Amino acid sequence: MRLTMLSALVLSCYAGASPSLADDKSECAATVKEDAAIAACTRILQSDPSATYALGNRGISYRIAGEYDKAIADFDQMLAINPANVPALLERGLTYEARGDSERAIADLGVVIGATVTSVPAHFARAMAYQTLGKSDLAEADLNTAINLDRSFTAALYRERGFRLTRDRRYSEAISAFNKAIEIVPDWVGNYFGRASAYTGKGDPQLAARDYQKCLEIKSLSDADHRMHDMARRELRRLSSR
Repeated sequence: MRLTMLSALVLSCYAGASPSLADDKSECAATVKEDAAIAACTRILQSDPSATYALGNRGISYRIAGEYDKAIADFDQMLAINPANVPALLERGLTYEARGDSERAIADLGVVIGATVTSVPAHFARAMAYQTLGKSDLAEADLNTAINLDRSFTAALYRERGFRLTRDRRYSEAISAFNKAIEIVPDWVGNYFGRASAYTGKGDPQLAARDYQKCLEIKSLSDADHRMHDMARRELRRLSSR
């Protein structure tokens, strides 16, 4: 249910690879299943410690799972191999921001933006880091750049942030993130489902029920939307029986 900000750390298969290695490579790249991806990437790295694609995908999986120190260690190792690896800098910057290490996030993301000015995740994450430091003008400038580059992608990043904050039980911050996602794109199922989940965690069943109902009123466009509709119906039944 989370969108993941996967950068250019893309898996490439080797011709003639053994079936087990090919399977590990495929699973290592599937970072939406964090535990399986981490295990597969680790097996690859045990036989080839310099396999940067495995370090990158494992680092992304660690970040998605909230294991920020382990993710940073993998990106550090990638950058030790190639200090100019912009995707690794982006992922480390995103991880620093998620961990709350705003100054380091800004440093890494600034290098990424200097090399790739059209990186929506870099502008968005740097805006969040500036916001944490109380530098509202700089935050607004980066956020406006992200929105101008890709409005829908920026809304999706807010939604991902909302789900992450809900997972971390930072419900008020999560609600604020979903509010911004809804402000940018008001007709996504996931925005309302996510905010309802945050309201549920915060202990506000009335607002949660309102958002679950709103979620059901929006047309489902994907399998993920269908699953959220099903869960929203279950949550509404549970709330109505209390």
